[in-house]
Amino acid sequence: INDEVETRVIRKVFGGHADSLPVSATKSMFGHPQGACGAMGVAATALAMRDRIIPPTVNLENPDEGFDLDYVPHSPRRAEFQAAVCNCIGFGSKNSALVMLNPTS
Repeated sequence: INDEVETRVIRKVFGGHADSLPVSATKSMFGHPQGACGAMGVAATALAMRDRIIPPTVNLENPDEGFDLDYVPHSPRRAEFQAAVCNCIGFGSKNSALVMLNPTS
């Protein structure tokens, strides 16, 4: 259900621009680090910004109906981006959304 909520929130916050935003789920590679989800998300986002890549959502074959954003499946995508939103959703409502700015842009 978290993925569904995330998709709806991205659409609500970014409106029509949501279709042009690449979306990735690093949890697909790392699993669910529970209490460390914020630290893992921030580290992955910072490295992605530094290396100018968007990490993939591995094993994404057929998104469920309603999941219609620009997901990045299977392999990383090169990209220049000045900011990223890092959604960190953990068990027990340990949730945050961080906007990170790329100092190298």
